[in-house]
Amino acid sequence: MEPVKSLVVPLGWSCELDEPNFNSPARSIFYFPNGAPDAVLMFFNRGYPVAGEEVDAFKELLARGQNNGEPMKLDGRPIHLNVESVKKSIPQVLGNLVDVEAFEMSNAGVVEINGRKTLMVEGTWLASAKKFHGYLLPSDTASGAIQEIFFESVEPNFSKYLPIAQRAINSVKWSA
Repeated sequence: MEPVKSLVVPLGWSCELDEPNFNSPARSIFYFPNGAPDAVLMFFNRGYPVAGEEVDAFKELLARGQNNGEPMKLDGRPIHLNVESVKKSIPQVLGNLVDVEAFEMSNAGVVEINGRKTLMVEGTWLASAKKFHGYLLPSDTASGAIQEIFFESVEPNFSKYLPIAQRAINSVKWSA
């Protein structure tokens, strides 16, 4: 699934491909540990672009890694951002993650994964109490479509499987 070329699937995890419905361009691939189907590592491509100005703002945020206009250094750790500022500046990029009635965002930051800068978002889905740890990035350089890579689950499975899911995410090889 663009822009992901490959990843190392955790041992003992199953895979499902979600076929789009009703001519939807959205595509997703799910990985989950056997015996814990509520713990899901998902690669999701929404299949539609966000507005040009907003995708430009998103790419600028990733390129500069700025917080309140101040440049910050990437040293392998997240560049933490003001959550409210991120929500206001790129709501279409965030999609459902910006809905305060559905999702409580607790953290956002710029994180580099194997040479590709991403927006890391953490929080909790309010209705299900599922914890969320995800990364958003442009699907390609031209279209403005957004790729989401995330892990979510309820406790205790979130804490149990997040390190394994993170290793899989860290193993991603990007398409050219």
